[in-house]
Amino acid sequence: MVLDVYQHNNIVYVDLNPANWIELTDAEILKAAKLDSSIHVRIRRTIEYNVAIFLELEFTEPQNSIKIADKTYEVKQPPPLTLVDLQLCLVFKNEWHAIPSVLNYYRRTHGVQRFILYDNQSDTPPPAELTAQPDVVYESWNFPYKHTIKDKKNLSPTYEGPETIIVAQNSAYSHCLKRYRQATWTMLFDTDEFVVRRRGAESLKSLVQRIPPTIDTILMKGYWAGCNSVTQSEIHNSLRKFGRRSQKFCMNKLILRTAVHVFTNCIHNPYPTRGHVTMLPPDHGFYFFHLYTASTKNRACDCTVYCQVPDRSFQESLSF
Repeated sequence: MVLDVYQHNNIVYVDLNPANWIELTDAEILKAAKLDSSIHVRIRRTIEYNVAIFLELEFTEPQNSIKIADKTYEVKQPPPLTLVDLQLCLVFKNEWHAIPSVLNYYRRTHGVQRFILYDNQSDTPPPAELTAQPDVVYESWNFPYKHTIKDKKNLSPTYEGPETIIVAQNSAYSHCLKRYRQATWTMLFDTDEFVVRRRGAESLKSLVQRIPPTIDTILMKGYWAGCNSVTQSEIHNSLRKFGRRSQKFCMNKLILRTAVHVFTNCIHNPYPTRGHVTMLPPDHGFYFFHLYTASTKNRACDCTVYCQVPDRSFQESLSF
């Protein structure tokens, strides 16, 4: 299944549904795609549990259409968007009730200028009054979030990850970075993840405007608000001591320089670029909370206490 076909300069990107293609070798992908042998093709993929896979086709002039696996696809041209400093990419399902608050928060608190919304098979259609907003771009990401692989060896001889992998999230992030390049920086966050700034601290928009061109990636370490058996007062008073949301998993989230990134090797860690990576520590006045109990998902974290009690650490942080 081909997700989208679009163009930037002399490159045509073909985004593939990882569930259909990830267990094929590069040679098998090329054979199945049945591309013209004269086209220079580069296959890009991740092999972590959160997967993206796409083709880069290089041409000397713009293309209007291309044939892939005996089917002709229109090649989309770059969308007519103005250049902004900062955009936020969100991938979600059945969270239309929360989206307006998330967008308003990031507009007001951090000056985010554009929101790319990837709707991963929500049960209800998008609210027209929301998707019609001038700073909102809507994408229907209409395929299952997860996929169970048939044989781990098909991914890599050394692959030791889970049998069930995520195929919708990283592929959406990759699509956003390649398709919506009219932003200097792109934030990759979820609807229950909030960057809180202390009073007097600058917004993220102001921050990225002064980031030197030698830096391509901003990392933010996050906090499971309400998890890890941590009390609200501990989160409130001792933020600097937390760098992990569990003993097993380091919680990084990414703000990427859009022009130099085309995907993330893992949604919590960037792949290397020629530029540098900088960490945004709490002493800069920013705190990144994963508001676990704000999510509508019925899931358990890996701490010993399943957090059912509504957490107020986010609201308390506003009084710093």
